[in-house]
Amino acid sequence: MRVVHASKVCKEDDFSEMTEKLLGRKMRHLLNVIIILYSYASLMCFIALIFPLFGRFLQSAFYRNDYKDYDEFYDYKWGKPYIKFPFFLALALLLSLICLIKDINKLNFSAYIGVIAVIYALIVVMVQCRSYYKHYKDTVYVEEDESTHPNWINLGDAFKKDLVFFKGMANLIFAYACQSGIFPIYAGFKMQVKGLKKMKISAMLGMLLTTILHIISIVCGFLTDPITPEDLIIYRKNKGNGKDVAMVIARLLVSISLIFTVPGYYFPLRLSMINVCFNGKLSDVFNIIFTFASLIGCSIISAIYDKILHYLNYIGFISVFISFLFPALIYIYSTEQGIKYWKNILHLVLAIVMCIIGLIAGVATVIDDIKGEN
Repeated sequence: MRVVHASKVCKEDDFSEMTEKLLGRKMRHLLNVIIILYSYASLMCFIALIFPLFGRFLQSAFYRNDYKDYDEFYDYKWGKPYIKFPFFLALALLLSLICLIKDINKLNFSAYIGVIAVIYALIVVMVQCRSYYKHYKDTVYVEEDESTHPNWINLGDAFKKDLVFFKGMANLIFAYACQSGIFPIYAGFKMQVKGLKKMKISAMLGMLLTTILHIISIVCGFLTDPITPEDLIIYRKNKGNGKDVAMVIARLLVSISLIFTVPGYYFPLRLSMINVCFNGKLSDVFNIIFTFASLIGCSIISAIYDKILHYLNYIGFISVFISFLFPALIYIYSTEQGIKYWKNILHLVLAIVMCIIGLIAGVATVIDDIKGEN
């Protein structure tokens, strides 16, 4: 909302241009560097996520009788280097071809694929969570054994040595980070023709829908496995021996939607790299070279370092600058009251607090990596 307001004031529809106009050229360069880091980390995270998601689809669809779960399938087949690295290379080539499209408007259909995939997957989880909870009560729960009781939230544990609160907040921040690509996306959906007021309404409805989907997934995840809630799409184990056709379809749909999600993070990266390294211009030849080099490089790193939750923590740390600090500064300097106005002070304090939370999550994840924890 703050970015859209600033856009109206300074008559700019580019995040970087807006930053330069209100905060200066040095801050624009800093923002571009942050967007580059954010975009590269996001690309590596999504590419790393596609591999186990598609592998789980294959295991549940075609190898259900050969391997009892995804972990066994990964250890004995899917995770072998002669399968893993060719998959990542083929994925990088496919993503590069998609990302060579210069106009994001041509990928409008990907948004519908993503919404359909997520809503379908949640419907499947919602319908099935009741039977999973009954299965838990009938076969796992023992009243005399506390280890089988539901794992209720203990807020005190969130601030202990694992710093779950800070890491969870970092993941949540990433879920709502969209500032770097907001205007190209809205331009693609012809929102600029409808005006900034429509953009605000669209953004609010999008955030509301996202929040509702998050809440549904949290509740259904707990009901599916009240002791150790885990990933609902990849690692959830079937409660019976039959094939879960509905979830097999969900895994395939989400895999496809993730493939078409990548360009949404690549376009801001390309724009920022053009501004930082190529003085605002990039020839077609260099664009092809840069696209293939970026996505192949991200795929290689994702194949080696595949800790998805760690990626999310790092991205969450970077996201606080894009989602809170820069929007707050842009908004403050676009108002007539100035930085000493009480509402603007609240905006700045909130941004600083979120930056501290993101920093703690990032440092904690670095420590986990040094210790070799996942």
